[in-house]
Amino acid sequence: MQKQRSRNANAGYAKDFVSLMREILPDCVEKNIKVLSNAGGVNVEGCANSIADVAKEIGLSGKVKIGVVTGDDILPRLDEFLEKGFEIKIDWGGSLYHYEIQYNFRCKEKKIYLYKVKTESFSTKNPDSGNYLDKKETKVTKIEPNLPIEKFVMTDYLQ
Repeated sequence: MQKQRSRNANAGYAKDFVSLMREILPDCVEKNIKVLSNAGGVNVEGCANSIADVAKEIGLSGKVKIGVVTGDDILPRLDEFLEKGFEIKIDWGGSLYHYEIQYNFRCKEKKIYLYKVKTESFSTKNPDSGNYLDKKETKVTKIEPNLPIEKFVMTDYLQ
């Protein structure tokens, strides 16, 4: 989708979703069905505008509310990430164990490398106490030599 948008500033989203909405939008409005999608790709506003155009074309203008969620496009901040590095955080676990893992990356010689993994594990000594995360352990692993991002597999660092 990024390639599409680089060639055409109005592209970069799932065009087949717009076609689908043309077909189902009348029924959605009639039956008060709400549609939530992840079809915006790298141009959520373009996707929303296309759906608004479809609604207008089929006589549903003013009867359809269209919203978008933005903020995950990192391209405008790419230079900053390359200069300062970046991190990826994940949380996983259940009621007796919970893990928060932070993967730290940096750029060296125009390549991105994993250089540190910080794992915080939370558990309980006594599940009947009602305090399920009363034990905390932190482990920091420095990755030497640094691992190229193309060889990075997130699950290699899970507990």
